Parts: sequence; C-alpha cells; structure tokens
Amino acid sequence: MRLVGHEALRAELERDLLPVTLLLGPSSVGKTELAQHAARHHRMTSYGYDGPSAALAREIVGLVPRQRPQGGSIAVIIGLDGTTEAAQNILLKVLEDPPPHIRFLLTASRPPLPTVVSRAVVYRVSLLTDAQVAEVLEQHCGRSEALRCAPLGRGRVAPALEAARDSDGGRLRSVVAAALRAAQDGDGAVLELALRFWTPAHAGVLRAWAEEAASARWVRFSAGFAPGVTSDQARRVLRALGRYEGARNASSVALSSAFREER
Repeated sequence: MRLVGHEALRAELERDLLPVTLLLGPSSVGKTELAQHAARHHRMTSYGYDGPSAALAREIVGLVPRQRPQGGSIAVIIGLDGTTEAAQNILLKVLEDPPPHIRFLLTASRPPLPTVVSRAVVYRVSLLTDAQVAEVLEQHCGRSEALRCAPLGRGRVAPALEAARDSDGGRLRSVVAAALRAAQDGDGAVLELALRFWTPAHAGVLRAWAEEAASARWVRFSAGFAPGVTSDQARRVLRALGRYEGARNASSVALSSAFREER
C-alpha cells in the first residue's frame, strides 16, 4: 500500500528517528508504509519482520549487527501484531540498548507489553479519511468503484479493498459486514450507505452468518467475519431490516432509530 495521509506524523518522523519508535493505531491505515517511508527518508537500509515468533525474535536479536555497515544506518521494522509475550520479551534484549547505528520501528494495532512501550517513543496513528482510502483504492480499481467502496472501510483500507476486489459473493459479505459493524456502533451514515446495495441475497448472507455464529461451527464464514458482533445482534439487524423494507430510501436518522429500538 502506497503511503497516503498522516502528513503531520510523516513530517515528525522525517525530522528525527529515536532508537525505538512505536507506531500504534488501527490495522490497515498505513503504519508499515510510514515506517518504510521514514527509513527511506533517512537513507537507511531496512529489514522487515511481521509478527515474529519467539524463534524468529531470537534470530533478530542474533542478527542485529554490532558494527556500522558500509553505507550508513539500519532500520529494523517489526510488526508486533500476532507476536507472543515470549517473543516480545526476547526482543527487549535489543530494544533496551540498541546499537547507535540502528533504529527500531515497531508497528502495532493494540498496545504491546508495557516493557516494550516504555522503551519506545509512541506515535498514535489515526484512521484515514474516506477520500484517503479512495486514493489508495484507485491504485487497484477505477475511481467510481474506489469512491463507492471507500466509506465501507470506515477509515481502513483492507475492508474497502476487499469490497472493491472481491467477486460478487465477496462483495455481498463485505456489505453485510459493514452494515453489521455500523449497526452495532450506531453509525447511521455508514449503515445507510451499506443498505443502498442491500438485496435479499445480503439478508441471506446475514442469516447464514448468524446461524454459524450461534453454533460456533464455521463452514462458510469465519469468526473474524464481523468481529465484535454477536449472533443476537445480527438477528436484531434482520428484524430491523424487516421493519424497514424501504431502508435504502430511509434517512440515516430513521435507520439509527430503528437499530436503537432493536437493542
């Protein structure tokens, strides 16, 4: 993903890089791209590791060179999502006292161990705007499709890109998942947008997911299809949709009211 947005944070990283930097924020908003941009700006040779296991963390510690290489400094970019506490504790060996020619750039969607956080300068990375998500999507699809799908990402690229890229079946799922999350959060504007594309096929996808979620037997879906949304909430969405068959023409205020009544 090409770096889009985060201008103030980008400028901060361009000014200076301290020994350990942690970019903390939602997934799929450009944290890795920010780290890579900073490394390029400071003309560093960069090495990337995503969700290292304990074994790989030991390799990273062992591979960190102790002498300045020819050509300048090194940036070690580590994605901490998916790492275990054991792996993070192993990485502390180099994070506590990094060699002077090395800069560690850590990324995470949720706070890592407090001991890791305490050794880093922490920068909060925000969600993208719909326009920025659309700008990224335009690298993969036409402008009209990018503008249509960008709001479904709710500030993140991956869900919007899934909606733009997938087959018709995948798009059905993307719209259903977006509607579920919006209904749960009371986000009437995103909900109204998702429902513009709503058909009986979408209701079928929602009903099937609710059944699998209730039984925890994932066949057509996965537990991550609509994270944080329960099967009971999905059924309330179905009931609300049944009460508002003309939902595609309803206002966001009316839709939000309907889902509040169902809670």
